[in-house]
Amino acid sequence: MCLQGSALALLRHVESGTRGTFVAAVALAAMALLVRYAGIAWVGAAALTLLLLQAGSWQQRLRKPVLFGFVALAPFVLLACLLQLAPAPQTQLLAALALMAVAGGNVLALWPGVTAARSQGIGYLSAYMSSVSRVEEVPELARVTVYTNAPDYLRMRTDFTIHDYPRKYAPTTGLANAAYASDAAFMEQQVREGKAVLAHYNGFEWRAYFPTLAELNESGYVSVLAGNGVQLLALPAAVNQ
Repeated sequence: MCLQGSALALLRHVESGTRGTFVAAVALAAMALLVRYAGIAWVGAAALTLLLLQAGSWQQRLRKPVLFGFVALAPFVLLACLLQLAPAPQTQLLAALALMAVAGGNVLALWPGVTAARSQGIGYLSAYMSSVSRVEEVPELARVTVYTNAPDYLRMRTDFTIHDYPRKYAPTTGLANAAYASDAAFMEQQVREGKAVLAHYNGFEWRAYFPTLAELNESGYVSVLAGNGVQLLALPAAVNQ
């Protein structure tokens, strides 16, 4: 469970870059390593993932993998040293105390996230997703293509034709999308011809690789239907058709 939790937190960190997901990934990796030696392989794999999938120069990319490896391995190395130095009757006690200390540290590190999850939910079960308006209840959307910043969510809930917004850059590498301008122009053409509409979810604006609502407004898109936490956007010419 620690390995799975660390992997999920790491993948979310690669996508969002938030500090909380990084702390969770490191803390759970350290716990996994104290429970099973196989955790060493995961620490190496996680460091390699951070090195290859982060944005920035190689020099900038090295910081997080090194920090991840150092913090995740430190409790294990410390415990190994204590076990070597301590007399045999005390080794089990030291191991138990070290495990309890790491577990307590992990709880303290993860507690803000746990508290937020208990009060607001998490992911698709968050308070935002529970209260957001249901665009699947708009029957007209079944006849057009829906561009959105929450394609995964809409594909789970609808049979509509769903397309991602054009991506400004690749979320895993940070490399700019050379085709962004042409992709945005094609989306705009589809909307102008009445073949598409945009469903913009306010709670997914953390996906910075998609255009924000402010950027869409600057491009001429206007709200044609506003719900709780979501807006349907179109261009004035398409609205008047």
